[in-house]
Amino acid sequence: MVVDGRVPELERFGERGAPRPATVTVYGINEVWVDAAVEEPSWLVLADTFFPGWVAYRRPIGGSEREEQSLEIYAANGLFRAVILPPGRWTVRFRYSPLSVKLGFFTTFIGGMGMIFLAALWLWGRLYREELEHSTARRVLKNSLTAMALNLFTRSIDFAFAALMLRILGPEAAGKYYFAIVLVGWYEILSNFGLNVWLTREGAKRRDQVNRYFVNSSALRLVLLAAWLPLLLAITGLWMGLFRLSGDTALAILLLALAQVPASLSTGVTALFYVYEKAEIPAALTVVTVLLKVSFGVPILLMGGGFVGLAASSVVVNGITLALLSGIAFRTFFRPRWEDDPALRREMVRESAPLMLNHLLATLFFKIDVPILQALKGDVQVGWYSTAYKWLDALNIIPAYTTFAVFPVISRQAAGSTEAMRRSVILTLKGLAAIAVFTAVLFTFLAEPLSYLLGGAQYLPHAAIALRIMIWSIPIGWMNSLINYVLVALGRQRYQTKAFLIALGFNALSNLLAIPLFGYVAAAVITILSEIVEGLAFYYDLRRRMGPLPWGEILGRPLLAGVVMGGLMAALWRTTPVLALPLGALGYGLAWWMLQPFTPEESARIREMLPLRRSPPV
Repeated sequence: MVVDGRVPELERFGERGAPRPATVTVYGINEVWVDAAVEEPSWLVLADTFFPGWVAYRRPIGGSEREEQSLEIYAANGLFRAVILPPGRWTVRFRYSPLSVKLGFFTTFIGGMGMIFLAALWLWGRLYREELEHSTARRVLKNSLTAMALNLFTRSIDFAFAALMLRILGPEAAGKYYFAIVLVGWYEILSNFGLNVWLTREGAKRRDQVNRYFVNSSALRLVLLAAWLPLLLAITGLWMGLFRLSGDTALAILLLALAQVPASLSTGVTALFYVYEKAEIPAALTVVTVLLKVSFGVPILLMGGGFVGLAASSVVVNGITLALLSGIAFRTFFRPRWEDDPALRREMVRESAPLMLNHLLATLFFKIDVPILQALKGDVQVGWYSTAYKWLDALNIIPAYTTFAVFPVISRQAAGSTEAMRRSVILTLKGLAAIAVFTAVLFTFLAEPLSYLLGGAQYLPHAAIALRIMIWSIPIGWMNSLINYVLVALGRQRYQTKAFLIALGFNALSNLLAIPLFGYVAAAVITILSEIVEGLAFYYDLRRRMGPLPWGEILGRPLLAGVVMGGLMAALWRTTPVLALPLGALGYGLAWWMLQPFTPEESARIREMLPLRRSPPV
């Protein structure tokens, strides 16, 4: 029943209007659909008992789920379910979705994922043997693949949580939270100061000095956290004054900054595992961290704690993670003892400052569009855009873990044989480019279902449009990630600063000019162009230090294979999408392999990495 005017105890509009019927099109135990047409703001009253746990959504009659908007349910006359409708022709969907059911579902999900994780740890303990790592290539493969596999498992948990979070928060609150995360991410870089990279690089060269490096870098981290905090507070206050940053966003920023104390110390402990080439251990503990985050976060969201509650829970989760990491590291490697060395700390600041500056510039380069978009277009567009960014952030574990696994190796090779380092770099670039192009084609076709899976209908079509564009930044971006660390290994940090400044300047200026006109679409396109600018700047110096790279083999062949894959998927997508995916993937693999991507020497190195083949030590 539709009532124009006001319900007696919920005075909102003018005089009471005449009741008019509405049409119930679906009536089930847990869901009811009602069609109604109104000329003025009106109450839709469903003569079913009001009870906590019911939710309601409206969409235009004949519209899709992506057009739905949530409605607040009121107790009309103290008994019935009622919602307010604006003028128009609407389909209203009532759905029973109580807190207990959601909490039970996620408890079961987390318990199941925890059991899978424990089973994987047991299997690793049974199958893994130290003697299998008798070559450098196998150690790199083990460190990169195990870390990536564990992180992909972690991402599956994190994405299930993100899907719930985005739906509960909605685009505006999700945009606020993402802005807070981006801003505190820059604070984390300043406080970390490149010390994890410095510790990994120097510790890999002189393991007898790792204790001295570790304790002094940890002390320096605490000093830096306190030193940079006033800057974070000043920027937050400035944004509140100039761009109407909300109070809840500011509070989330403060809580996330507090969580950086244990997080920064954890980063230093994690570097120890990379020094000793045991990258699988911190990767495994990342699973525990995400399980803890979800275990705290789901109840907070379901009980209405919002993104501020999530920020508060990060303090506790990061503290537990630090305790677990430290316990394992100190039992596995050494128990730290204090070695006060002010001269070393000053040296760390001098050596790490370019690393920190480059990391900061790289992150500003990658995420500078977020604050510009927030300031010029608001939190809702940031919410749409952040949904696409979550997929890119998830995929970036592939170049990140590959780079961290190979970095100790190329650091040693840089001090010895540049030609050996060149061979390692080319082989790694080939692998990254092949995976990146395949992923970009796949995500181009799956952008809409993936965006719906993560955020729901309220983020479409905008999140899918952004993802379809931004995904093509990864073929260049992934290779830039590796080349960045190759230049670090070569001691070219100061040149990197110039390259980052060029790329950041291009990115910021382009976004400032284009976002006012085209919003998030401009930001997505500029992401691709900025990666190209940064790649050209990197390669200019790398070519002088290491000689030219065979780009036809590295990137040209995967792109040709990508054209084959895209053509197959485009031909089949509208009629048989179920066949388009496997046939497109098969076409890519066959085309890439027929183009002979590896030299005989590279093929021999790949065979050496395989665990079923025993090779002499390298």
